[in-house]
Amino acid sequence: MQAFRTFLGYSDMMAYLAMMAPRLIELKRVLKVTGSIYLHCDPTASHYLKMLMDAVFGPQYFRNEIIWKRTGSHNDSKRFAGVHDTVLYHRKADAATWNSQFVPHNDHYLRTHYNRTDRTGRRYRLDNIIRSASMGPRPNLSYEFKGFKPAWGWRVIESKLSALDAAGRIEWSASGTPYLVRYLDGMRGAAQPDLWDDIAPINSQAQERLGYPTQKPEALPGRPGLRVRRDSTRTLAKLARSKPVHRRLARGGYTSTTSLTCTRLSPLKYFRWSAIN
Repeated sequence: MQAFRTFLGYSDMMAYLAMMAPRLIELKRVLKVTGSIYLHCDPTASHYLKMLMDAVFGPQYFRNEIIWKRTGSHNDSKRFAGVHDTVLYHRKADAATWNSQFVPHNDHYLRTHYNRTDRTGRRYRLDNIIRSASMGPRPNLSYEFKGFKPAWGWRVIESKLSALDAAGRIEWSASGTPYLVRYLDGMRGAAQPDLWDDIAPINSQAQERLGYPTQKPEALPGRPGLRVRRDSTRTLAKLARSKPVHRRLARGGYTSTTSLTCTRLSPLKYFRWSAIN
C-alpha cells in the first residue's frame, strides 16, 4: 500500500484500493485451500487490483485475466470504444479445484477440420497417430503394425493401437500413412477461452434488473467454470447468511443501498459468485 501511495498520492483510486485491501485479506482468510476467487472490475482499476491481488494471494496463484465483452461498440470521445470489463481469477493454493470447461467449435473450424463423414454420416477429422522427429524415439512405442513401422514410433502402445483399429478409428491414406479418426460427436469442444463475449449485460427490460450500477447479470457468476465444485458451491451469499463477521464481509463488496438490501433479502439469488469454496 505504501508503494501505491507513492505514485497515486491522496486520490480516489488510493482510497478505493485502501478499501479493497482489507476485504481481500479477509476473503483469503475464509477461503478454503481448495477455493478460488474471481474479482470483477473495469479497466479503470483492473491493473491496480491485479497488483493488489498478487500481493494478497501471491503472484504464483494468479490464473487468468478474463475479458468480458459486456456491450457492443459505441462512441467514446477521443479514444477507442470501451466495451469490456475484467475478471481477475486467483486461487488460494495449489490444491484449488478446477473443472475444465468447453465451448462448441465455431463454424469455420468445423468446416475446415471436421470435413469428412463416414458411411453412417458421422463427421470426423484425421489426427496424427505416429510420432514426429521433434518428439524423439520411445523404445516402448517402436513396433510394427500391419507391416508399417514409423521411423519415430507410434503415439500409443500396441494394444491400444490394435483396439483403435478394431473400432475403425485408424484410417490409412493413399500413400500408406495411418491417421487417427476423431469423431466430432466424441469431442468435448474447444477449451473455454479467457475472452467471454457470449454473456449479455443487464438491459433496461431484464427481469433481474434491480437498479444499482454495478449489478452483474446472473449468467456471469453463474458460468459453470466459476462453480468450482461439482456438488456444491459456497458463495458470498452463503457467507452473508451465516456468521455476523461474514455478513459484514459479504456486504463489504457491495456498498450501495440497493445492493445491501438485496444481500439482506435474498442473497443466494443475486450473489451467485463462486468467490468462496
